Amino acid sequence: LQFRHSDNIAIFFRYLDEVELPDLFRFELIDLYEKKNIPKVIYCIHALSWLLFRKGIVDFRIGNLVGQLEFEHHELEAMQKGLDMLGANMPSFGNMGADFGVPEPEPVETEEERIDRELGENEESIVDLQAQIRGALLRLRLGNKMQQFWDEEHWLIDLQSRIRGDFTRQIMSYRLQMRRSAILTQSAARGFLVRERLRMSDAFWKAHEPEILKLQSIIRANQV
Repeated sequence: LQFRHSDNIAIFFRYLDEVELPDLFRFELIDLYEKKNIPKVIYCIHALSWLLFRKGIVDFRIGNLVGQLEFEHHELEAMQKGLDMLGANMPSFGNMGADFGVPEPEPVETEEERIDRELGENEESIVDLQAQIRGALLRLRLGNKMQQFWDEEHWLIDLQSRIRGDFTRQIMSYRLQMRRSAILTQSAARGFLVRERLRMSDAFWKAHEPEILKLQSIIRANQV
């Protein structure tokens, strides 16, 4: 930078007065001419960009240039050495709004955060809606099932008749089998009782056969 450039710098300073850039962000000529405080010069340019954007004079601002510019390693080392020799530090550009007395903007809500927030705010309504939907679906399924029954009513009546007929036949068959079994059981019991009485009668007569023969002999003797 040569001294002949001081006129341009003076014009730049007058422009800073016109746009009313606060003194906090301005630099002195010596800061630029003798590189006494290059970080403050850079900070002034960023502040001017931010102010012009806030006033609507321009529709852009410098913003964050991290990752957008590339420098050689030796250039970075030389700049860092210069800053170290001057005892200066790079200012923070993230608090530009606070330095101007402008409150920090509210953090922008992401789409996912907005959805989570709205779901939480309407949780009760959502639960009620889900319950109503489940009830409606259940009623719809029941209605469809009843409609199927009505559409197939004649088939159902025929099926019911066949089932009742088959059930009646099974009952009649069971009763007939039970009757036959009862008759056979009764016949067997009566036959057993008759045979038992005959056996007992034969046993009785055989057991008393001598007495009977003796009695018969006495009766015949008396008759003679």
